[in-house]
Formats: sequence, structure tokens, C-alpha cells
Amino acid sequence: MEYSLFMIKPCAYKNKNEILDILNEKLNVLFTKDFVLNEDFLNKLYNNEKNETFKAINVKQLKDKPACIGIVSGENAIKDLIEICGDKPLGKMCDKNSIRYRFEPKEDILHIDNQIFFVNSIHKADPNEAIDQVTLFIKEFLKCTIVTNIIEFAKAKSKIKLHKALSSNIKRSSRLLGIEKLEDANLAGTKDFKDCTLILTEGDSAKALALSGIEVVGRDKYGVFPLRGKVLNVRGAKDSQ
Repeated sequence: MEYSLFMIKPCAYKNKNEILDILNEKLNVLFTKDFVLNEDFLNKLYNNEKNETFKAINVKQLKDKPACIGIVSGENAIKDLIEICGDKPLGKMCDKNSIRYRFEPKEDILHIDNQIFFVNSIHKADPNEAIDQVTLFIKEFLKCTIVTNIIEFAKAKSKIKLHKALSSNIKRSSRLLGIEKLEDANLAGTKDFKDCTLILTEGDSAKALALSGIEVVGRDKYGVFPLRGKVLNVRGAKDSQ
């Protein structure tokens, strides 16, 4: 399974829903975030751009405008996303079925500082940038739902009390082996097991994204296990449920 990042640019933001439908036909759109682009984020997104002049112009013409950024998954997500979006910088150069061709902005060529600048409707991560840009998305937009929750959960008093209660009856622990899809914490089953947290996710896609988020805090104390189906929200649920 591969993951990659896309960004529907301001010039095509009004067509966001239609573009997301196109992406969903061949790929799985896991997460999206609508936000007003700022200079700090754009500099991080285009961090690998070697042409500093091009980078500065790109940031200048995109900042303070609305965009939709997201992550897709698929067996060949990186290659497929490039194909769906278009592999040329100008829409009219791309395949007629590509997003860049179909949603090419009216003003697609700008002349700035005696340089020609191409404008297209969607950014897609190049093969050598996909991992870094997906990680950037997680750090910028998912830390409240993944990383912060991991840290807070690890510190929760209920967890500490639970481990103290269990430790009184457990003299020695060992790692669980042979459980399909379990990504155990490195310290699980050791003397430091009480410091470990197992994150339960709804399905494999959420598990993969959680694993990416865990890379920020490390794998020693955090493991992931995907559940089948959805977890029941017991708040307001009937006794029969």
C-alpha cells in the first residue's frame, strides 16, 4: 500500500468536490483539509524546490488563498496520482482526461520578473517527495487527532492505574506473537510494558495512517491494531446494543 499527497489549488478550489470524486474513482481519499494557505506551510511543502526564484513566485501567488489538501492511498498511489492529476506543469500539455487538463485555469501562464510561470489546478507529490509530504500533512493537520492524542492517552491517569493493578499480578510478561495485523510496540512484553500504549483503529487504512503518525513520537511505546467494523459510541446507546 502506498500513500501520496495532493493539493487542489486556489484556482480550482471551486471545483473541489468534482475533483475529489475523480480522485476517489481510482484511489482512496483518506483525509482532506480545507484551509487558507500561508507562507510557512507553502515553504515546507516546496522545501525541495531547487529554483529559489520559482519557489518564491509560487509561494507568493498561492498564499492567503483557499485550498484543499489531502492524502490518498492505493497499491500504486504515487504513480496513479501523477497520472490522474497530469504529469506536465501546464494543463494543455497533459492528457485530456487528467485533472490539470480538465480544470486548467484561464490564466495559466504568468510573466513575473521576466520569467514564465505555469499555473495548474492541482499539486501532486513527486515520487521522491511523497513520504516527506504525507509526513508534513500528518504533522501539520493531524497532530491533534493522532500525535497529541497518543501522548495524552499515554499520560492518562486511568491507564496508569490500570497498569498498577495488573502489575501486582504479573511477575513476568512476554510479547504476543502470531496475531495477524498487530504492530506491537517495541517495548511490549518487556519490563517496561506498563509504559506502552496499543492504539485501536477502524480498519487497515486508519492503521497505516496511525503508523505514519507514530513515527513522529517513535515506535518503542506505541503499537497499533486494526479492528473490523466500527467501534460503538456508547454515549446515548441503548442497553440492548
